[in-house]
Amino acid sequence: MKKTQIHIAIASLTLAASAASFGQSATVTQDGSNLSATIDQVWLDGSSSATVTQHGDSNHSVVQQGTTDYGSTALTATIVQSGGSSNATAVQQGQYSSATIWQNSGNFSNATVNQLANYQVTAQIVQDGWFQGALIETSNASWSEAAITQTGGSSSAHVQQSDGTHYHSFIYQNGDTITASSKQASGDTQYSYIAQGDVAGVGGYYYGASGWVLVDGSVFGTASQSTAAIDQAGNGHTAYILQYGGWYNNATVSQTGSSNLGGILQSGNNNNAWVTQTGSGGTALISQKGSKYWASATKGGFNNYVSINQH
Repeated sequence: MKKTQIHIAIASLTLAASAASFGQSATVTQDGSNLSATIDQVWLDGSSSATVTQHGDSNHSVVQQGTTDYGSTALTATIVQSGGSSNATAVQQGQYSSATIWQNSGNFSNATVNQLANYQVTAQIVQDGWFQGALIETSNASWSEAAITQTGGSSSAHVQQSDGTHYHSFIYQNGDTITASSKQASGDTQYSYIAQGDVAGVGGYYYGASGWVLVDGSVFGTASQSTAAIDQAGNGHTAYILQYGGWYNNATVSQTGSSNLGGILQSGNNNNAWVTQTGSGGTALISQKGSKYWASATKGGFNNYVSINQH
């Protein structure tokens, strides 16, 4: 099958974009399979927007935006792929920026968002299908948020946030043999939330960067033979893992620092939960409903609290 490649450099759009006070803008739309699209908006100060839409299988998209000196602001990247076996990557360097990748109507696709900025960026990956992979990496960007939603089995979702404070990470997955991890390597007051399976019975709300938000449990089913892990370093962190309505699931929360909260809620059979905290003033909460479950809470330090509820 013939492969068509489209490469759009922002230089070719300078005349059209320079007349717009809001910055540069580029759009690519493709129909077919084995296609490639690249939008480069690098070394440009101010705002930029890029949109790639692809319909078909085995397509490839890359959006690169921003400058290494953080002169870029309000960057917007959107990639939409309808079909399977596709790859999408968004790279941004600039504050107050957002990146969104949507992959639907197919399996075996991968999405990556990499953001480097000094303040407030958001990243979102939504994947509908089986055997999907998602990765969000954020560095030096305090008050930022990352979210991944996957609605098929045998998929993996990973968030890595470092060198910042007030990070928020959310991962929602439905299906069996799914894997999720959130690592917040440094900084204070981080929040990480992983939900696998049906979360309708957990209260309905989580706390995000914009306040209390309703979780729609109707989009989730059950999670079995799945793994979720949260790793946080610093003080004043919150970590929640929810695994509902399945069996042979594993959940791990590891926290180093002071005044951290780690919670795991599991429903089903043959599930395992671990919470490990090193530091002072930590709180570990584990709740398991079903049968043949196992829980462990390990604390190092002083003024710590542990609660394990099995029923």
